[in-house]
Amino acid sequence: FYSIELLPHPVLDQVSSIEGLRSVVAAFSALIGGIFGLVVQTTYRRLEQQVRQMPLDVLITRGIGLVVGLLVANLMLAPLFLLPIPKEFGFIKPLLAMLCSVMFGFTGINIADTHGRAFLRLVNPNSLD
Repeated sequence: FYSIELLPHPVLDQVSSIEGLRSVVAAFSALIGGIFGLVVQTTYRRLEQQVRQMPLDVLITRGIGLVVGLLVANLMLAPLFLLPIPKEFGFIKPLLAMLCSVMFGFTGINIADTHGRAFLRLVNPNSLD
């Protein structure tokens, strides 16, 4: 119920009943949360079904690719946090770190997906035909 405190004061001055506004905000929040929950649940179930049908060697190579991609992202982002950036633009460092981590993780998964069988043959030549 405290979400109405985030509204600007000119908007709150136009409201005659704060309790009514709280009820409306709570109802819309519940509606949006319910829709978001249904979307996340169906997406999760679809992804879980795809993972269950995926071969084990593909899962292993994609997992290794994700880990390697995230390691490379963290190694490349370490010098970024040492750069002097003004406080007004302080949001750039975490935003760039998040975007680079997602990008390098996704790139690692794609590279592992493309060259995963060759990687597994390097580790164990008898693992795949």
